[in-house]
Amino acid sequence: MKPIDKKNTGAIDRSPSPGILALLYFVLFAGGMIFNLVGTSGASFPTPYDPVQKAQVYYQQYHAIIQVHSFFIFWSSLPLGIYTAFFTSRLSNMGVHRGGLNIAVFGGFGASIFIALSGLCTWILSQPFITDEPGTTRAIQLLGFTTGGTGNVVLSGLLIAGISVTAGLARLLPKWLMWSGLILAAISVLSMLNMVFPRLSILLPIGRFPGIIWMIFAGFKLKKERLLKSPA
Repeated sequence: MKPIDKKNTGAIDRSPSPGILALLYFVLFAGGMIFNLVGTSGASFPTPYDPVQKAQVYYQQYHAIIQVHSFFIFWSSLPLGIYTAFFTSRLSNMGVHRGGLNIAVFGGFGASIFIALSGLCTWILSQPFITDEPGTTRAIQLLGFTTGGTGNVVLSGLLIAGISVTAGLARLLPKWLMWSGLILAAISVLSMLNMVFPRLSILLPIGRFPGIIWMIFAGFKLKKERLLKSPA
């Protein structure tokens, strides 16, 4: 077996693994959900499809718990945005400049902004007197749901799709990660149909949680060095 020619080897990226950031994103997001579940003793979280009165009672009764939960949601947006920057920067530094890279940047930063907006909407709902009016409660609740649910999951799907195609074709990710990423990306993007068909909201958690786990694996599995083909 011939030794690898250093001239045909890309620069080695010695920055921390993006997987650490994806793991932090998961810990913050899941930690907020667990805190909310424990703090409310497992009370059913109101969705936009429930009567608005249920939301009013919930946010008024558990306003202190919701306030902390909103903190977790907002801060989870930071590692997601930094993950996007680190991952795409590493690909770019290794000479990968496919169109999928721009799709990943657009999707990742968009998903980060949307989850941050959702956290801020949740914080507003935790404030006194905000939920006294049914119309105000419903409007802010819908904004928080569409940004943190549909908006975040769909754009996360674009992030995963862009990474899968770009890093997969460059052989910087295993094939199983590339193909599983494309499947998860398709599910995430299709979840936008819940805006027309509410029953398809089930696609949101299917796209979200396996998608975050995929990002963790991709971050740790991404190679730090790209082998370039020898000239013919």
